[in-house]
Amino acid sequence: MCIRDRSKWLRGFVDAGLSPENPADIGGLFRAGKSAMYLGGPWMSVGFTAAGLNYEITEWVQGTQLGTQGGALGYAIGKESPNADLCWEFMRWWQEDVAQIPWCECSAYPPANLLLVDHERIQGNKNIRPYANQVLYATAPAAGVIQYAECERVYLDAIEAVMLGADPEEIWPRAAEDTQRILDKEPV
Repeated sequence: MCIRDRSKWLRGFVDAGLSPENPADIGGLFRAGKSAMYLGGPWMSVGFTAAGLNYEITEWVQGTQLGTQGGALGYAIGKESPNADLCWEFMRWWQEDVAQIPWCECSAYPPANLLLVDHERIQGNKNIRPYANQVLYATAPAAGVIQYAECERVYLDAIEAVMLGADPEEIWPRAAEDTQRILDKEPV
C-alpha cells in the first residue's frame, strides 16, 4: 500500500468518526464504543492503564528486520561547560538500570541502553516489551545529528499532515527541503 493509499485509508477512519482529528479525543471514542484501535506512542499506554481501559499493544510483525523509530534522544555537553564532569556523571547514571528501568516503567518508552532490552522487568511488562524489542532492529532517522530535534519536528509534522489527508507528493518534497535547510545551517 503506497503512502497516498494509506493516507486515504486512515482519513476514512477520521471521516467515519472512528478516529479523532485530535489525539486528545481518543478516550471519548473508546468510551463511546466507536473505536477499538489507535496508533500511538509508548506514553499512551501509561494513561490508558491509569484510565482503566481494556487494550492491547500490537507487536511488530514477526520476522521484521528493518524499521524506523519515530524519535530518539541525544545528549551533548557544551565544550565550554563549566560542569562537564557532572554532565558525564549524569549521562553514565542515566544509562544504568537503576535509572532506565523505573523510567521505562513510568513512561513505557524503550530503554536507552540496549543492554537492558532483555531485562526481566522490561520483557515482563506488556506495555514496554513491544517498544523495547523494536530497538534491536529499528533505527532513528538522523540519529547523531546535532540538529536532530529540529529535523524530527519537520518529519513528524509531515507524517501528521499526510495522515490527516494532505497530498504526500506535496508534503514529502517540502519536508525534505526543510530538513536539508536545517542540516545546512551551522550548528549552534
